[in-house]
Amino acid sequence: MAIDTLVLQPGEKRLYDLPFTRLLRAGDNIQSVLSGPTSTLVEDPGGSAALTLSGTLIGGQVVQFNIEAGAGVLDGALYRIDAQVQSVNGDKPKAEGLLRIRDIK
Repeated sequence: MAIDTLVLQPGEKRLYDLPFTRLLRAGDNIQSVLSGPTSTLVEDPGGSAALTLSGTLIGGQVVQFNIEAGAGVLDGALYRIDAQVQSVNGDKPKAEGLLRIRDIK
């Protein structure tokens, strides 16, 4: 399954949707978030800082949260964003996405 890639600029804050649609059965919904959302730096252009993730909400088959690329997050950095949930039916899938930092001038 392809992983979606979101682009964020340094200093930008944006609402991010992490969908579980392809991972849950038809009619099933997210009951709770077991872990995350978390970010892991996978490509570092040279000392990039951590992202700030906040404000987690559950809506059907989607986990929503804010991502902020504050001071010290460098152009070209690539982060993996992931979370694990428990569904109403008891499934415990984990979804991930990629976030690329691009300084668009």
